[in-house]
Amino acid sequence: MDHCHEIELYPDPTVIIVDFEQAIIQAISNVFGPETRTQGCFYHLTQSTWRKIQDLGLTNHYKESENFRHFCGQIDSLAFIPVEDAPAGMQLLTTRSYHSADCDTDHSLVGCKVRLQPKQIHRSKQTGYPRINTARTKMPDLCKRFADSTEEALRDCPTNSAEERWNHIRGAIYNSAMDTFGKRERQNPDWFEAGITKLELAIADKRKALLNYKREPSEKTLAALRKARNDAQRLARRSANDYWLSLCQSIQLSADCGNIRAMYDNMKKAFGPSITKIAPLKTASGDTITDRGKQMERWAEHYQELYSRENVVSTATVEKCKALPLMEELDVPPSIDELGKAIDSLASGKAPGNDGIPPDVVKAGKSTVLHHHLHELLLQCWEGTIPQGMRDANIITKETAATATTTAEYPFSVPLGRPSPE
Repeated sequence: MDHCHEIELYPDPTVIIVDFEQAIIQAISNVFGPETRTQGCFYHLTQSTWRKIQDLGLTNHYKESENFRHFCGQIDSLAFIPVEDAPAGMQLLTTRSYHSADCDTDHSLVGCKVRLQPKQIHRSKQTGYPRINTARTKMPDLCKRFADSTEEALRDCPTNSAEERWNHIRGAIYNSAMDTFGKRERQNPDWFEAGITKLELAIADKRKALLNYKREPSEKTLAALRKARNDAQRLARRSANDYWLSLCQSIQLSADCGNIRAMYDNMKKAFGPSITKIAPLKTASGDTITDRGKQMERWAEHYQELYSRENVVSTATVEKCKALPLMEELDVPPSIDELGKAIDSLASGKAPGNDGIPPDVVKAGKSTVLHHHLHELLLQCWEGTIPQGMRDANIITKETAATATTTAEYPFSVPLGRPSPE
């Protein structure tokens, strides 16, 4: 079904022929609904009969006795009589006598139960936070609402450790910003979002027809449900066709008018997001690594080796170096004004780090109680340890026409320290 949705096909079968497995029958009922009738496959029925003959050791008897073959065929032919006549047919087979009395009529088909266990798929990439709509941070009324929500969330902020304090502040900022500014919408809506006003009505009618059928199962409600499903699928196909036709006409019109920018923007809508490429990385022995997990391990090995390397400097070289005065002011804890300057220096419009908090949200809460809590957290980190969540970074590969460089994307809280003197 997922593949059908990808190629924009929406099957609506009335009868599905499957094997005699309860798991498949239950899955069909859950996906297509109770109105879809499940029918057993006659081929698998005959195969089940033949396997039973083999299990009972009657293979040679089946090949030699014509009466026994005829009786086994009558067992399979029960599938073609009406359901209400099946007990009478079984009774006829079990009470009928044969002249040679060389067949065993006491056996029956054996059903089996299959237990399906889903296989856990391990993914190296963790699911990130939904993006916050930073375009709404410029609205004064929403900023005031964000300030009130943040103040309420930070009222019982823990102060035992920097780790607990940072986790609480991070959650308060993100949840308040998401509730206030909302989730960032997709820049390129698909055909479903483009025709959502019409599709919502058809989906509501389909849901209503399904509820009516479940309350009162009958031919009338079943026909209404099928009609509603067909109408919804027909409208979905028409909406998809209209969307793609409109997009193709827009691309052609932009190309004819010479508007190259609009043409490429519409082509991006049609083709979707670009594929993220992974720059090759080599091991210490020179072998190329393409796996993301092994690449992260290689980066950790590289930096561990780099920082643990001991460099021997001669005394003569040290004596030739010019002695610089000690900057004792760097040992002084940062003030709240320095924190405000660091927040102002954050670049707007940048992607958030692992915390999911963009710099625009921090700037919107600078004049609130959030500024005071961040300063206290910074002082606590200054005297103790920095939480792991503030030190984690995303390794991002940026490719250009000439080279491929690797940069680190940190959370917003990393640049909040004192800048280094030039």
